[in-house]
Amino acid sequence: MNLFFSAAKQSICVDVVSMGDDVTGGILQQAADITGGMFLHAKKPHALLKILMAVDYRASCVCHHQLVSSGWVCSVCLSVLCKYTPICKVCKAAFTIANLPKKPWRRKRAAADSRK
Repeated sequence: MNLFFSAAKQSICVDVVSMGDDVTGGILQQAADITGGMFLHAKKPHALLKILMAVDYRASCVCHHQLVSSGWVCSVCLSVLCKYTPICKVCKAAFTIANLPKKPWRRKRAAADSRK
């Protein structure tokens, strides 16, 4: 219960879907009430699973507003871009490939060891 009181204090809403045999929901219904969330009891949990599995979690790119399966994410504003651009279209942050760390140059010892 302390978790739910803390969530309510931080204005975090907890929505609950109960899939068990207990229609009242017990402590989960109290959690929803304390935080201002909703409590629902799923009469047919299999139907709920079909609905949740159909949700599309792909992101929309800010360039074309199209869904993308993979893309570039701005490290400053977290906007999704469908292709790499050196300047973010949303927050104008500049990205350069030159800032990537370079591997230290090392001599190959295998060739030197084989001569011995």
